[in-house]
Amino acid sequence: MMQDLRWLVCVPGTNGWRRLDVGTRLELGSSPACDVRIARPGVATRHLRLQASGQRLEAVDLAGEGRTTLAGKSLTARPIALQSGDLLRLGAIPVLVLAARGDRVEIGDLGSSAPKMIAAMQELAVAATTAWPVLIAGESGVGKELAARAIHKLSDRRSGPWLAVNCATLTGDTVAAELFGAQRGAYTGATENRKGAFERADGGTLFLDEIGELPADAQAMLLRVLEVGEVQVLGGPVRQVDVRIVCATHRDLPRHVADGRFRLDLLHRLDVAHIHLPPVRERPDDVVALFTQFLDGLPLPVGAASLLQAQPWPGNVRQLRNVAKRLQLRGHFHQLRLDDLRALLEDVAPGQAPLRLLQGGRTDRKAERHRAVADLLAGESQVSTAWRKSGLPRGTFFRYVKEVRMAATA
Repeated sequence: MMQDLRWLVCVPGTNGWRRLDVGTRLELGSSPACDVRIARPGVATRHLRLQASGQRLEAVDLAGEGRTTLAGKSLTARPIALQSGDLLRLGAIPVLVLAARGDRVEIGDLGSSAPKMIAAMQELAVAATTAWPVLIAGESGVGKELAARAIHKLSDRRSGPWLAVNCATLTGDTVAAELFGAQRGAYTGATENRKGAFERADGGTLFLDEIGELPADAQAMLLRVLEVGEVQVLGGPVRQVDVRIVCATHRDLPRHVADGRFRLDLLHRLDVAHIHLPPVRERPDDVVALFTQFLDGLPLPVGAASLLQAQPWPGNVRQLRNVAKRLQLRGHFHQLRLDDLRALLEDVAPGQAPLRLLQGGRTDRKAERHRAVADLLAGESQVSTAWRKSGLPRGTFFRYVKEVRMAATA
C-alpha cells in the first residue's frame, strides 16, 4: 500500500525540518505565534501559510505587496499549488518544500531516505533557483543525470529546452561542431549547416555529462562561451546564446588540473554550485527501496533485503537496476527466488565479500584492510583480475596492493 504523502518544510541554513501532514497547515512569519518563526529583516509578522490537502501542498501569501515569490513570480492571497523541491522566498529568505512518503524524500525521479542523499537533494533544490553553473560529482551510476534533470525542472528555465551531451563521445572535428555548430563545408564531411548544442539549448539547460573527458581544445572554447555568452560557429558567424550549464563527472577534477588534463580557470567557472551524490554503499537504506522499485511490482524474496544491503554495489543504482531486471528474467517475471539472487550477485560481483571491509569506511584498522587485499591477491594469479573482482577504483586498489607488498618485505 502506498504511504501517505507528507511534506517537509525547511528554511535553508537553519537546523531541522517541520513536518506537514495531510490536513494540517503551517504559518511562517516573524511573530512568536507563528508555527515557524523567522525573525529576520523583510519577513512580515504573518508572512506565509502552507496547507496540505490530499496530494497537494498549497501556499497562500499573507504579507501582500509581492513580498513572497516563487520562481521570481509574486504570490497572492489566492492559493497556489507547489511541487517537491520548490523554493519560496519570503523577501530574501528562502523556504524549501520537499515531498516525502514515510522517510523517503522525493524530488522528480530522485528519492531517498538516507541523510546524506537528502542533504544533497536539498542543495540541488536551492541551486536550481539560481542561474549559476552546477557541477554534480559522484561515482558512475549514482544518478547524476537524474539530478541534472531535476535542476532543470525546478528552475525558471523549465519551459525551455533540455539537452544532454556526453563529452566522452566527442572527438576530432565533432567536438566543436557538436557544441558550437558548423557551416556547410567547414570540415571534411560537413555537408550541411549544423546547429551546435549551445544553440539548440538556447533559453534552457545544457547538461554536459563526463565533463572531465572534454578535450583540451574544447575546454578553451567552452571557457569563452562561459565568459562572454558567445559561440563561434565553425566556418560561420559568432552567435549570442543564453544557456544554463549543468555538468557532471566521476573524475577527480582537481587532480586532473594538477596533472595538466583540465584547465583550472574552466574548473572555477563550472564548479560554482557543487553537489556531491553519495554512492549506494553509503546509503544502505536506499538499496532495498530502489531494488524493489526496479522489480516492477513483483515481491522481494524473503531474506533478500539483508543480502542486498551487504553488497558494496560498485556500479551503484545502475548495477542495482540491472540485477533486478536479470532477477525478473530468471523468475520468468512472476516468481523471484533468493537462490537466483545469490547467483546473480556472484556473477556480477565475484569475490567482493572480502573487500566489504574496504567499502564505506566500515573499519579504520589498516591490518584488516591489508588482509582483505592480500586474500584477493592470494586467490588470483593476475593482479588485474584481482582488481576487477574488488569493485574498487583502480587507483585505490593498487594503493592497497603497494602497502601490502611493502608490509610483506619489511
